[in-house]
This record gives sequence, structure tokens and C-alpha cells, in this order.
Amino acid sequence: MKEIENHIAICYFYRDGDEKNKCELTDQRLFVRKRKLLRDFPLETVKGIAINQRKLLIPIIFSGIFTPLIVVGFFQGYFHPVIAVLFIITGIFTFYFGWIGQQVMTVNHMGGHTDFNMEYATQNILAFIEFANQYIQNETPELRSLYALIDKKDDQSLEALKLNVLKSKPDLYSYSQLKELLVDQSGSVDFIIMAIDPLKAGTEIKYELSKNEHTLKPVIKGNINRDAILGYYTLDEFLNFSFE
Repeated sequence: MKEIENHIAICYFYRDGDEKNKCELTDQRLFVRKRKLLRDFPLETVKGIAINQRKLLIPIIFSGIFTPLIVVGFFQGYFHPVIAVLFIITGIFTFYFGWIGQQVMTVNHMGGHTDFNMEYATQNILAFIEFANQYIQNETPELRSLYALIDKKDDQSLEALKLNVLKSKPDLYSYSQLKELLVDQSGSVDFIIMAIDPLKAGTEIKYELSKNEHTLKPVIKGNINRDAILGYYTLDEFLNFSFE
């Protein structure tokens, strides 16, 4: 294992700074800590992360055995009708609870999969999963990029655009966010799409809630390093070529 481990992304499940409930991605491993449970997955074994709904077998099995016995006992005269009805209703709701199941965050790896119980999938978790999957499932920096949509004015050169981006803090988008935006985009405004490697940005990039769009978007906290800019695409190039 490398002596130096580069931290790439972190997501707190409930509140910012809660070190007991978080998942963290480095260039070597994926950590998931859920209260007292800590799992460490070597990155080369991880296939991806997903949100799933799992059925709860214990309530299903318990109610499947318990409820029919109560029904039989009622007809045999072993239970008072009120008590029998209460038990039967309890069994039905227990079965329903088990059938509906529980939401989990699933880490798919070479040995199978590991589930972590989630009360609900917050926007923070979904944003982390999208970014982590993009990093894990792609090897080239371009496919792990975040994107800035730059309005090209007055026939500016690419070098001039780069200098402007380095000095400013442009809005960033994940691949899926930008593609969804551009599919609905109309008009003849001349845009250039700039690919930025978040690992070379040289500054913190944090997902924050966008007030206008009511969704989490990556936000630059400082100035971007020059070598973090990987390339440029026109709108047609971005929409017609698959970066997934």
C-alpha cells in the first residue's frame, strides 16, 4: 500500500462534521462508518455504490409463522376473540413492514455486496454516490471530470477563457447535471464546456444546495490550478459523445 493516501471526497450521512456517520473516498480505499460499524473496501475491489430497498426477512418469516398459528388457535378456542384480532393485526402489519423493507446504501464489490442501513437517501448521499461511481468506474481523468459552462464572448481565445476561469469561480456541474441542462437548452448562445479535474483543482470543491435549482452542486472554494483544466468541448461534442 502506498505511504501517501490522497483523500478525494467525503460525505457525512446526517450532519457536517459527524465523524461517526460518514463515507470517504480516497485514491486507495472506500471507507464507510455507520455508528460503530466500520468497513474498509480496497478501491480495486469496488464495482460501484447504489441505493436499494431491501426486504426484511425476519419480520416476514416471523409474521408468516405467527399469524397462521393465531388464526388456528382462535378457531380452536385457545384465544379470546379480541386478543386474537389484535395478534392477527399485529402479524399483518409486521409482514407489511418486512415486505416494504428498508432503504440501504449498497457497496458492490468483488466478494458480493455490503448493505448499510439508511433512514433516507439525502441529496448529500446521492451526490457522493454519483461522484464516487464516476471516479471508481472510469480510469481516465476526463471521465472523472466536473464541468464548467463558459459563455464565449467577443471571440475570446481558449487561453483567455482559461485565465478567466482560473481567476473566477464558475458554476460547476457533474456530467449528468450538465447534460440534463443542455438537453433543454435552446438558442444560439456560444458556449464552451470546460472539463476540470477535481483532484488537481488545488482547492476544496464542496457540494452545496443551489437556492435557484434546489439541488446539490459542486462549488469551488478557492482558485483553480492551471493544470486542473483538462480540455474543452462544444455543446455538440458534449451531447454527441458519451463520457459515461
